Amino acid sequence: IDARIGALSRQLAAEARARASRRRARRGRDDGAACRVPVVCLVGYTNAGKSALHARLAQAGDAGRARDAPFASLETQRRAGRLSDGSEVVYVDPVGFVESLPHGLVQSFAATLEAARESDVLLLVVDCASARAVRQRDTVVSTLRNELCLPEDLLARTIEVHAKSDLLGGGDGGGGG
Repeated sequence: IDARIGALSRQLAAEARARASRRRARRGRDDGAACRVPVVCLVGYTNAGKSALHARLAQAGDAGRARDAPFASLETQRRAGRLSDGSEVVYVDPVGFVESLPHGLVQSFAATLEAARESDVLLLVVDCASARAVRQRDTVVSTLRNELCLPEDLLARTIEVHAKSDLLGGGDGGGGG
């Protein structure tokens, strides 16, 4: 069992190095910043609405993998998109956060959340219809700061987005589709 754990740990490390190399190539770091495409990473608690927002921002035309289920996917999704000024951007949707993640799974989640560390802007997606919205938001922020050790300058470039407002009572919630 120890040999298998060691082999899997080495494989995870090799995959992390390969992903970092692909990210550097995609972002143009090897050629200078002129050809670099900004990266926007959606972070949030599991089932907060990140995947639906990801599909909408990238104008995917469908909700892609978005489903009303925790951990609908354990893989990071990337989609090209455009900002309102027409400039290119890459939207990244990693796995959602959870509270009290078992220690044995932290490395697996950290590997998929490397995208947050490599992004230019974070969109913190909060399910504002959840009775636990504040606690879930705090869990995500704490994980970004304390577990993933994201730099303060990146945390300062976090935009909070309230998803699922159409599920709130008292009006149409501005959902509009």
